[in-house]
Amino acid sequence: MKRYACHRLYITPNHFIRMPAITLDEQGRVVAYSQLQEETSSTEWIGGIALLSNTTDIPHTRELNDLLHACQSLSEGEPLYAWHISNIDFEHHCLTLQSTIQRLSADTIISL
Repeated sequence: MKRYACHRLYITPNHFIRMPAITLDEQGRVVAYSQLQEETSSTEWIGGIALLSNTTDIPHTRELNDLLHACQSLSEGEPLYAWHISNIDFEHHCLTLQSTIQRLSADTIISL
């Protein structure tokens, strides 16, 4: 099991949790997420935002809205994965040249 924390976790494009903790199993699937209430041991702070998806691949785009819509089609009973996005330009709602998109894993962060 691995736990990450960031600034926001988008459940849908219009609904997010501030300061979430995301717990992954050994296969990198999300098993739990909730709002952090206090500092918790064994939680890695990664900042940025995360979004949920049923797929192990998401669109290659620089538009934040396109990425957020990737999490819109969540299906119950399907594995759930978390994607981390850093260095976002919130004013223009897009990624920057320094932005990274990575799928969170129990062992390491998997880069695209």
